[in-house]
Amino acid sequence: MSDYRKERINYLDSAKGIGIILVCLGHAITNAEAPIDSDYSILLQFISQFHMPLFFWLGGMVFNDKYVDTPVKSCWKKFKAYYIPFVVYNMIFVVLHNVMYELDIFTDKYDMKMFIKTTINVLTMHIQEICGAMWFLRCLLTIVLLFIGIRFISGKVMKGRYQEQITAVIVIALAVLSQLSVCPTFFKINLAF
Repeated sequence: MSDYRKERINYLDSAKGIGIILVCLGHAITNAEAPIDSDYSILLQFISQFHMPLFFWLGGMVFNDKYVDTPVKSCWKKFKAYYIPFVVYNMIFVVLHNVMYELDIFTDKYDMKMFIKTTINVLTMHIQEICGAMWFLRCLLTIVLLFIGIRFISGKVMKGRYQEQITAVIVIALAVLSQLSVCPTFFKINLAF
């Protein structure tokens, strides 16, 4: 048996599986051609209360403190892991935009100026119209980078004993601030919190 298999935590894998099923169910309900049946809207509201936070929480459950030991290297690694797929996926739709226009998927055709503007938007992690589901990569990147930073700072301020409590207080304070107008909205940081 490989080391990878030994390190798996079965109940977390099961929880991820349940989360994946709930995400698929939620998308199946909202992507229906007909208006959402009132019976399904209750189910959708229930699922929407926790299915994405569940994924982020599960990611936090398996967070490894080794990332805090080398925060710059870890942030760079995480940046590449989330930024590159985001850009590649969005750029596919930018490059194929005019083809999809010809297929009546889009209503406008890109000229060179719009192509360049849209490419810059993608490179700065703005989501393309057809790629709305990519919000989670931007959000996950924000969460991971902030958490590595918070853990690094709390480790420098208070080593050992109260580090987790300080981290929790900082995260809760940022979550509260995110609900106020003082929180910046670029990259939807308020959504990440």
